[in-house]
Amino acid sequence: MFEEMMVRNCAPTLAGIRVIPMSFSDAATLIYVYRPEKLNSYLSQDVFPNEIGLFLGYPAEDVKGFMEEEAVLRC
Repeated sequence: MFEEMMVRNCAPTLAGIRVIPMSFSDAATLIYVYRPEKLNSYLSQDVFPNEIGLFLGYPAEDVKGFMEEEAVLRC
């Protein structure tokens, strides 16, 4: 029982994953899940993943559309 509890509660931390609750409401909770080393890698470059738009408040449809348009432009 103790081992199972440890695995459930500590596995993300042991895998290097961090979880931060961002906002709460009666209907939903927004959490930010990230790997610190990957985030530091992105922040040290001038290039950010497109998904950052979601955290900046852009609608998901706009982010998805931008990602699809960018893929077409790269071809």
